[in-house]
Amino acid sequence: MIAASRLARSRSLPEIEYRELRETSDFAGFVCGDSEIDKWARLHALKHHDSKKHLVTVAAFDDAPEQVIGFYALSIVVEKVSNLGGDVPFFAFQDATRCPCLQLSYMAMQKSLQGLEQGTLVLANVIRTFARLGSEIGIPALIVMPGSERARKFYSERGGFEPYAKGSGLFMPLRFAMLTVDAAVD
Repeated sequence: MIAASRLARSRSLPEIEYRELRETSDFAGFVCGDSEIDKWARLHALKHHDSKKHLVTVAAFDDAPEQVIGFYALSIVVEKVSNLGGDVPFFAFQDATRCPCLQLSYMAMQKSLQGLEQGTLVLANVIRTFARLGSEIGIPALIVMPGSERARKFYSERGGFEPYAKGSGLFMPLRFAMLTVDAAVD
């Protein structure tokens, strides 16, 4: 694997670039360790991105911009306000029981890069994207349904994600995302 050989040659990794998925994005060497996610990335990500079902963003080292080392997929969903809880100002639909949310549907890193803080950098880009989109179009929360206890721990340890009042999901209020982005800029 290229990423593993990169680690053997150098203590520091090149900068990560983010861009929307395109036909030239290369998932051939991408393996995150979850066969379902690997399969979705190779077979469905581009189709879902092109049809606007998901906004798929890929991460690549700046010296190999087409070779995918990580990615995330965001989608707009409708969530029950009662599931979220917390002190979040929601822009509910007419019946006030549901609101639009941005869902982090998929996020994965190349297996050889997991545990090296590269995933945290990708999550930071997710939060920047959410802060921008949420404030532009009125999306009050980013939600994630962790697929494993390991994933739940990853999101919870990075702060800002709160547990659902009902259900197994996690959510981040827009207010927190905007404060996080503003603090990073200062």
